[in-house]
Formats: sequence, structure tokens, C-alpha cells
Amino acid sequence: MFLSAPPVNGTFAEYVAIDGSMLHRLPDGVSLEEGALVEPLSVGMQACNRAGLRPGSSVAIVGFGPIGLITMLVARSFGASKIFMIDVFDSRLAKAKELGADGVIHAGKDSTIEQIHSLTHGRGVDVVFDTSGSSKGASSTPFLAKRGKVVVLVGWPEVSSFPFSMETVIEKELDVRGVNRYCNTFGPVLSLLASKALSVEGIISHRFPFDQVVEAFTFASEHRGEVNKVVIG
Repeated sequence: MFLSAPPVNGTFAEYVAIDGSMLHRLPDGVSLEEGALVEPLSVGMQACNRAGLRPGSSVAIVGFGPIGLITMLVARSFGASKIFMIDVFDSRLAKAKELGADGVIHAGKDSTIEQIHSLTHGRGVDVVFDTSGSSKGASSTPFLAKRGKVVVLVGWPEVSSFPFSMETVIEKELDVRGVNRYCNTFGPVLSLLASKALSVEGIISHRFPFDQVVEAFTFASEHRGEVNKVVIG
């Protein structure tokens, strides 16, 4: 059961009734706008939890949309030492650099595999996250990972099945793990926000008033290259 997932309605309403056991109080110093970002931040938290991400790990993130951006910030709060971002939009890659990515790769211009191997002395990274929501992005992940390490599939591809190099998974003894939203992550995310260990500065790129919900979704859909996160309120 999940708000906004059929058959349950979402929360674009003035009032929503929710069981009190499911609520979390915002800590002092955490704004309502930060609170609105706890849900997407929880996806990044779940991805890093599923990866078993440890301090000092190297990371590659395929797809720098809102969830890719959030996963990068959470991974950094977990202590990731090197984070490489991969996307096909120059504007998104520029934003990744601005927010602290250690390296960016344009998947439409460069060989992603060659670039990752060049940046990691031919070894690959400890954790590869696919947040692209594309079968092409997801299918590239086994080739970017270091032997014996982890691939985490976060984005939902546009098709239910696609070619995936199981030969590479087996030969490199990779763990492939899926993420479906999150579990027990709101509390930890709120703690990171309250302690300032996690900053949401730079996540929100556009704001729309509540009476422009449709316009907000349309804008996000039609301006994918320039949108990080749209907030309605």
C-alpha cells in the first residue's frame, strides 16, 4: 500500500487523513520544504542501504535526474569517497559538478565503460546505481562495477525485460540488488537533515503554487534536462 499508487489516491489535497503511527514529527531546524523532500531522500537512503555502502566506497550513478541527484547526496553522507555521474544532458552534468561529483561522463558522447575504467585504473567502482529509468542505462551497469562488488537497480525501466549481461555478472561475481521505494528510512533521513549531515540545498530547481499542479507536472515532463526537483506548495 502506498499513497498515490493505484488504487490509493495521492496527497494533492488540502487535508489528508493518515494513521498517526505512520507520521514523523519534523525536528527543530528542519523546514517544511526539507520535510517535503524526506520521501525522495528515502529512496536514496534505501538504495545506499541495499548497496551496503561503506565509507571510502567508490560509486557510479547512471542517470542524474532527481533520484540520481538525491542518491549522490545520500551516498556522500554515507562516506562515499568518489562519485562519478553519468547522463546524456550537459545541464545535468554541470549540476552534478556544481554539487560535488568527482567526475562526470556524457553517455551520448563518451564510452561510459572506457571512462569509468580510466577513472578507476581499470578496476571499476564498488557500487553502481542505475537511477536512469532506462533499459540502456541499466544494461550498462555490470560493466562499470569492480569484481565482487554491487549493482543496485533503482529506476524503473521503460520495458519489463531487456538484455542484461548475466555472463558479466557471473564472471565478475557481482551482486545485483533491486530497490522498490524504501523501508524504515524516514527517521534516519530526518536525523541526517537535523544534524546538517545531509543538505538539500541545490535539489529544488523549480517551485509552483498548489493551484498549478498540472502545470508543474507538464513543466517537469517537458524540461527534463533542466529540472532537478519540482516542489508544489
